[in-house]
Amino acid sequence: MLYFEDRQPFATGSTTYTYQPISENETTPRILLKVSFEGIITTAAVDTGSPLVILNPQIAEALQLNLSAGILKKDVWLRRDKLDGYLHRLSLDFTAEEGQPLTVEATVFVPELEPYQERGDFPSIIGLNTCLERLRFAIDPSQDKFYFGALS
Repeated sequence: MLYFEDRQPFATGSTTYTYQPISENETTPRILLKVSFEGIITTAAVDTGSPLVILNPQIAEALQLNLSAGILKKDVWLRRDKLDGYLHRLSLDFTAEEGQPLTVEATVFVPELEPYQERGDFPSIIGLNTCLERLRFAIDPSQDKFYFGALS
């Protein structure tokens, strides 16, 4: 694992990631992690430029979320499209292949997609605000490792 100079842990868990486009319609590779939202395992892109965690609508359906019962209705720009949706509080688990897993309570945006928008191609995204800012993380591209740990 990773440690500070005083031997206190920087990261308490790690997992491998893949580096590839997030969907069939994109060509830019992204860091993709296996994570769990309320116990449902999925792949999500790490995007420090995203203001929120964005949940694939199929995962929201599997969780039986009542979208309109969210914390707040909000619109978000994603992929040059304005999306309407709702914010919800969910547990997001970073699964560990090495060390300890980490659970973060995150504010998650769940989009209301139009009938013509494909639910399966819609990515889950782990954003900086409401999630990554609540933990320490580091990337080792030589080993395709994502390290994570709780803030002290």
